[in-house]
Amino acid sequence: MNSWNSHDKRDKPKARTDSAEREEISGVVESVIYRSEDTGYTVCSVRLPGKTDTATVVGKCAAIWVGENLRAEGVWVRHKQHGHQFQADTLTCIAPTSARASNDTSPAA
Repeated sequence: MNSWNSHDKRDKPKARTDSAEREEISGVVESVIYRSEDTGYTVCSVRLPGKTDTATVVGKCAAIWVGENLRAEGVWVRHKQHGHQFQADTLTCIAPTSARASNDTSPAA
């Protein structure tokens, strides 16, 4: 299990908060859209339970894989260019337990 706390404001995109209320969301990582190995800054697409569309989650984590369960704490924001996304202060990744997801052992780069 990897957990990363992203209190460094330099990498955060300028965004308007949809709600001042902090939330916790969790789901399965569908794809990694962007990842910086230097800073851990990550943009990924997450399948949330009971939702048809994926959610874009932005934050920092030590490592992330497609198929992992992801738990994020933060707020929903509306980014000027990229739209509705979840800005996570804390990301916790839990390695997949299914045989299919476990076959991909390479971290997202």
